[in-house]
Amino acid sequence: MGRSEFYNVDEVPSVLYFHLSQALHGAFWHDHFGTPGSHGCVNLSIVDAKWVFDWAPPELKEGWRAVRKTPAALWVQVEKAKPGQVPSEPQAHLD
Repeated sequence: MGRSEFYNVDEVPSVLYFHLSQALHGAFWHDHFGTPGSHGCVNLSIVDAKWVFDWAPPELKEGWRAVRKTPAALWVQVEKAKPGQVPSEPQAHLD
């Protein structure tokens, strides 16, 4: 963080916090994924963010918009695929 700018984007989709205010989330306001440009968040396409959000615990109950998890117990390794490379199946370590 450390920058003075403040982001205010209403209805950011599929937010998964991993450290303080830093999160994995969908970004509908740009399409230049893989290029540094945020204050620590990992911007994903809307489709990818929803997939990760639905895949990761804890489960969001029907009709709920958010759920708070106690300290993180899920580790996810993110890899950047080369053009044309098929990504490997997602793997996670859940304590």
